[in-house]
Amino acid sequence: MDKIRISGHLKIWTLSSDSNEYERYARLLNGSAKHSLSAEQLNASLLEQGSSALAGSKSIVVVHDPSPILKAESSEMEGLSRVLDLDRNVVNGYESFNSIAIGNEGRLHLLGAVVSEQDAQRKAAYQAQVSAISEGLRKADEDAVLIHNMDRGFDDQDYFRLIDKELKDKFVIRLKLNRNSGMGKWDSQKGKEASQKLKEADFSGRSENTLDKFSWGKKLYTQAKVILEWDSFYLGDDFYNVVRITLKDRKGNKIFKNPMLLVSNLSVRSEAVAFHIFQIYLKRAKIEGVFKFLKEHLGWDSFQVRKFKAIQNLIVLAYFIGGYFYEIEDELTQNEWMRQVCVLGGGKGKATKVFFLRGLAKLAHYQEIKKFMEDNQLTEEQVRQLFQQIE
Repeated sequence: MDKIRISGHLKIWTLSSDSNEYERYARLLNGSAKHSLSAEQLNASLLEQGSSALAGSKSIVVVHDPSPILKAESSEMEGLSRVLDLDRNVVNGYESFNSIAIGNEGRLHLLGAVVSEQDAQRKAAYQAQVSAISEGLRKADEDAVLIHNMDRGFDDQDYFRLIDKELKDKFVIRLKLNRNSGMGKWDSQKGKEASQKLKEADFSGRSENTLDKFSWGKKLYTQAKVILEWDSFYLGDDFYNVVRITLKDRKGNKIFKNPMLLVSNLSVRSEAVAFHIFQIYLKRAKIEGVFKFLKEHLGWDSFQVRKFKAIQNLIVLAYFIGGYFYEIEDELTQNEWMRQVCVLGGGKGKATKVFFLRGLAKLAHYQEIKKFMEDNQLTEEQVRQLFQQIE
């Protein structure tokens, strides 16, 4: 993770082939050192911190989402899988499964990440994380309503059953567009019930409203029209509530080519609840910001180690460190020292985790230069001369 080195409260160590510290920290990551880092320990610590911070929240939205770690040019790393890049090309890499939580106050908390070596192990690993997070949050506050928020890749009866029946939690999951209703429509010509796609089914509840502003991706729509439809359908082995959302811009053009289908075990008996389910799903955008921060500023996919155990631990370590920066975000505007670090990072009056991270990097570089000067008995004038020769 050749990004930065931070001294003090938190350390991210450079792991490059020419580093004198490579062997020491590789052993720390791959489990061969006496005291080693492990993904399990890091996730347990993240969950404990998040659970403590979320205690007292009446409702907690837990967003789960996979994110590919791209290693397109690599072929010798252990446990490589085939994943999709941003252009939908299939390349080498690792699939991570990540979870964040959003409480009543709207703050974001990172709860855990998992990387599975084989495709066949993924589902079990993902379900184990969902269960562990539910149990951890329940220990902190057994009365909180936990709502698991997942995308189309988790349109799966096993996830419905796990969250609804076993964990006794709530969920909002986006359905695949080709989803059929278990309760078909009577085909008079064939004299039997025929399956019916949910995108075309009749819904008993319907409402139309105007949104002053609606953001999707990089686009902002004003005076967008939202059509909500809701009903209960038999999906797989039980009845669940489905909300169908159609969005149009102010000119009446569809924002999405096809309607959005959301399934939930929340009771949907009114327009207000149907709209609430839609709003819960939109919180998914929060985790995309986490992925962007991890990849652009913490080198989430820049590692060079080859052993899968070290790779797994390094990916989760980056997620753990990202959690630290999200937890301190509120302090950045209140703590004078943190504000000064943001100024050093180029904040120009803005105190954000990115400017704080950049400022820490500069402080770390200053410490390295200072140590270099002490080790080599160099004066500031001699260092200036060195810079002049480089120029």
